[in-house]
Amino acid sequence: MDFLTRLLRFGETSGDPGGLPYRWIIKAVIPFAFFSMTISGLGMMIRCINALRGVSKDGFSHPPIQH
Repeated sequence: MDFLTRLLRFGETSGDPGGLPYRWIIKAVIPFAFFSMTISGLGMMIRCINALRGVSKDGFSHPPIQH
């Protein structure tokens, strides 16, 4: 949280002329992107585990063998 507070306080901009005027906005999105990717990865992992266990009905699993 200190990272975002510091970015907002200083209003960081690009040092290059013609560069990004509001670079702090892009840097503020980094924690959100990390959180979103983590949640997505967990969901994919749970879906694959369910497919391996035969619980999933979304086409990843094979039907149980009938004897």
